Amino acid sequence: MKPETMQTIFEYFSGSRWAIPSSKQHESAILSLTGYTDETIVLAVKQAKIGLGRTFISVAELATQCKMVERKAKHVGVRNEIVFSQDEVNRDRDAAFKRILNLSKDEIRAAVKHGREIGALTNDPIDPDVFKWRAWQIGMVSALAETIG
Repeated sequence: MKPETMQTIFEYFSGSRWAIPSSKQHESAILSLTGYTDETIVLAVKQAKIGLGRTFISVAELATQCKMVERKAKHVGVRNEIVFSQDEVNRDRDAAFKRILNLSKDEIRAAVKHGREIGALTNDPIDPDVFKWRAWQIGMVSALAETIG
């Protein structure tokens, strides 16, 4: 554990004697927290300070808080794995528009008809001029044309 991490613990919980390196409990406390990264411990300390209205924290309480931080990090990590780059979105949109421009009117009609049959498109009329289409219409019709073509 980094000295900065121990200093953070002591700053937030000055009554925690085990955080002092000269303490008899210091070494066993360090061993109890070895499975956690310094970043996790610091986050756990900061979150625990919000929840606890006192100046000390036990090693067991900090370990429990570390477990909670790791669970939250896993959950957030899974949720944030899907990240879209604006450049990638623009490339996909441009490629879909090029596909639409290369389709014949019959292929576009077939794609729109298929989309309405499966419920991907509503029965609202679509402008015959593809340059007036919205981005989602271009992407949807392009994808539909690709699946049936």
